[in-house]
Amino acid sequence: MKKIRFIWNSFPQLNFRRKQRSQKQIYPDYDEYVKNFGKNEKSSEKKFGDNQKSSDIILELLKENPKLSAKKLSEKIGITSRAVEKLLATLVEKGFIKREGSPEDGHWEILK
Repeated sequence: MKKIRFIWNSFPQLNFRRKQRSQKQIYPDYDEYVKNFGKNEKSSEKKFGDNQKSSDIILELLKENPKLSAKKLSEKIGITSRAVEKLLATLVEKGFIKREGSPEDGHWEILK
């Protein structure tokens, strides 16, 4: 609603007033969002079930095909390639896997 306000010795000023809206009016599913906040499944849980960790899934995939790259693993699992690289690094540190050969033609060996 426009209202014109006159100030003495000045030009008229237009004053636009907005009707205040609540969060529910702006976001119709606001209550549902608040109720389910933080309860979303990870994409790897959607594909492989919630009882498996990403590192376990990586080990299973590497047993099937030891020549998989981090990028291919990330596409299969549904997490970022950087997350896969970090998981691979921790698996190497813990002694579960080992990389053999060159980065292009190499393969993963499962040790444990």
